[in-house]
Amino acid sequence: MENRRNLLGVLARSERLYAAASDVVVDYGEDVPPTVLYGGLGRTLAREFTSLSTPEKVQIFDAIEEAMNSEEVRQVELVATGLLEGLFNASVKLSCWEQIKPFLGIRSRTYLSAWTSWT
Repeated sequence: MENRRNLLGVLARSERLYAAASDVVVDYGEDVPPTVLYGGLGRTLAREFTSLSTPEKVQIFDAIEEAMNSEEVRQVELVATGLLEGLFNASVKLSCWEQIKPFLGIRSRTYLSAWTSWT
């Protein structure tokens, strides 16, 4: 697998997201497809959301929004189709979507609004 920090880009700044990525790699192996890795990040974030402090939540969602605003198309695609979709689906199942929603940035919210309307 590509260097994990390079693959995560700005998301690697969050220790929580980097640790979650490491856990996904343990579960799926070093050759985990990037979309599966990012989906695992979203599911982990949904599961751990209530245990995060407000500053941790802000840092994580700021990094997600920065990645969504990246000029690197691949980064945006991975965050959108992996992390955000995984986060949404898991948080709906865990009944915590309404608590997560206010932390989303504009681009993340816009993507998920369009995606949920389409699906």
